[in-house]
Parts: sequence; structure tokens; C-alpha cells
Amino acid sequence: MPQALTGFVASGGSSPGVLLVIPQSASIREVVETLILIWADDRADDWRNLIARIQF
Repeated sequence: MPQALTGFVASGGSSPGVLLVIPQSASIREVVETLILIWADDRADDWRNLIARIQF
């Protein structure tokens, strides 16, 4: 995913951002609560063209 996004952005594309949940076996409740906190605290432009790992 990181290489694909890097290539896409380098060719002029734009992405709202990608959040990777690590590990994928994380509790759905924890993931949703974390996404709500991110949504409430940040602006959409903070994540544009970025890949972020959310560690649980």
C-alpha cells in the first residue's frame, strides 16, 4: 500500500489518506473509538496523501 500511494501521489493523484489498523485482529470497538477521536480532533487536510498506522 505505501508504494502504491506514493506512486499515485507522485503522478498527480490525491488521496484523503489511509489508516492501517495493526493488528487486524484489534477489537472493532477500539478501532471505532480511535477513529472517532481522530475525526473529532483533526482536520481532513491533516491526513491528505498520508498513510498512518494505528497500533493496538
